[in-house]
Amino acid sequence: MTQINDGSSSTTYELTMEPSQTPENRKARPSAPTDTPTPANDDSAFVRRLLIAGLVLILGLALWRLADVLLLVFAAILLAVALRGLSSRVHRVVGNEAASLTIVVVLLITTAALVFLFFGARSAANMTKSSKRLRQPSSGSSVTCRPMRWGVISCSRSKGPTYQTRPDRSRRL
Repeated sequence: MTQINDGSSSTTYELTMEPSQTPENRKARPSAPTDTPTPANDDSAFVRRLLIAGLVLILGLALWRLADVLLLVFAAILLAVALRGLSSRVHRVVGNEAASLTIVVVLLITTAALVFLFFGARSAANMTKSSKRLRQPSSGSSVTCRPMRWGVISCSRSKGPTYQTRPDRSRRL
């Protein structure tokens, strides 16, 4: 038994503890479950799990549909980080953040323009040559085009040269 006097009044409080509740006598006991599972609790847990699974599915579908947008956002973030890094180096020399960013952007645009000026004609010629070459049938396509039904249809619709059928290999010994 412990007596507590609050000092402001003459009231005295007595606290009593049973021997089993003292800190020395307390033992860790597993607590008994307070609520037993009922059919209503089982249904609510199932519905909760079903809702969570549905939300995860909807979030996954939304991310799938927005993949192109997310890729653009990621590219924009990378570009912003690169511009910020370059402009911070120029900022040490110039002292003005807006001017340093402007200088970096102008230098990057000028560099890209010079690259296209010097190598653009050669790149365009290579692209034209590659596109003409891709339109021509390769030697492998003439060998395997006709034996299959879709090959006959696609070969008959093509505007290229006529295709030869593949020799029958089953007759060869």
